[in-house]
Amino acid sequence: MLRKANATDMAIGAKVHQGRLSADMSQEQLADKIGMSRQQIRKYECGQDRIGAARLKAIANALALPITFFYDNLPLIINQPMKQALTLQACKYFGEIKDTVMQAEVLNLLQAINSKRI
Repeated sequence: MLRKANATDMAIGAKVHQGRLSADMSQEQLADKIGMSRQQIRKYECGQDRIGAARLKAIANALALPITFFYDNLPLIINQPMKQALTLQACKYFGEIKDTVMQAEVLNLLQAINSKRI
């Protein structure tokens, strides 16, 4: 039986997202490199699906990162409050936006909102 993703899975997914952005790679480019769909990469990054060990190793190789990158500071990430339901819902809706220009505008809006935080 498959277990549902938990806070650790969300934290590792966030590290996949961080590593992908650092590599200046799109979800589609990463998906192509490891032979899966962009939608599955989105699910991993949002913590919606768990990432198996072999798949995480393939992601690390594609991003030219050591596997330890995904576990660095993990306890710190897990201990932060995680609003799983809202995060998953936001990822779901964002992933359903087909227009890449609109996706960029949504990201710009989120960055602007975040920069106003104290």
